[in-house]
Amino acid sequence: MPRPSDSALPSGVSAWWWSCAVRGVEQAAHSGIPFDVSILADFGVPPADHPSHFGVLMAACMAHGVIEATGKAVLVVRADGRVLPARQWKGTTTFRRRLRTREAP
Repeated sequence: MPRPSDSALPSGVSAWWWSCAVRGVEQAAHSGIPFDVSILADFGVPPADHPSHFGVLMAACMAHGVIEATGKAVLVVRADGRVLPARQWKGTTTFRRRLRTREAP
């Protein structure tokens, strides 16, 4: 199954940021714990040039079977001080199973 990093790079998104962001989402998904985009910095994802890049990232990861929505939202305080709801995500069972198989000795 192709990774989101193998898909066509969205317009206006740097290849470097996209690579870091996909890796961060994969690490968060592998943890098995629900997460939102606000904690991706903990997984090494640098700030995006535009907030919409995170939406494109999450949509690509969902399309590639890495993550799925939990159906819940959390409130996130943005850098400008606004409080907005953010969708909560989790790694798909298929993705986590694929990683466990790859990691087996």
